Amino acid sequence: MKKSYQIIFFLLLLIPLYYGGILWLERAANKGYADAQNDLALRYQHGDGVTQSDEKAIEWFTKAAEQNYAAAQYDLARMYAAGRGVTQSFETAMVWHTKSAEQGYARSLYEIALMHQAGQGTEKSLIKAHMFAQIASSNGHAKAIDLKNHLTDIMAEEDVKKAQLLGKQWVVKRTNGTLGQ
Repeated sequence: MKKSYQIIFFLLLLIPLYYGGILWLERAANKGYADAQNDLALRYQHGDGVTQSDEKAIEWFTKAAEQNYAAAQYDLARMYAAGRGVTQSFETAMVWHTKSAEQGYARSLYEIALMHQAGQGTEKSLIKAHMFAQIASSNGHAKAIDLKNHLTDIMAEEDVKKAQLLGKQWVVKRTNGTLGQ
């Protein structure tokens, strides 16, 4: 019985610390810290310590994304693709995924590959789908590796080679020619 009182006492001590942490997170987000804005957005998205609100999540993701915070750009893109808290727009999702992908964010690179494969928010193109899956897989994204392998199996050999070349050119362009140096 004594142990259960200790657990309850410990939990009662943590509650104000947890919610006090939310207050500090909000203060940092309001001061313009992108990582705090992104963290707060995630809290609103999942209802973690705050009342769940997709609209508030969009607001905070947008603030962080506009500061070029790649993870926020990815999450904002996913919200647009799903139509959570905003009108669904694959085109807007593609814009935010592209901004994130240009920073090398593998999760956005993978999402762009899927969007090209399905023709959502962009032209349907297996070559571009392969290209972005290849780039994401080089960053260690496991699902991108599977997608790249699947596309390699179903595409013509010359299209795979074209995708590989385009992928290398895309990476070199975004790394100012410092790839592999």
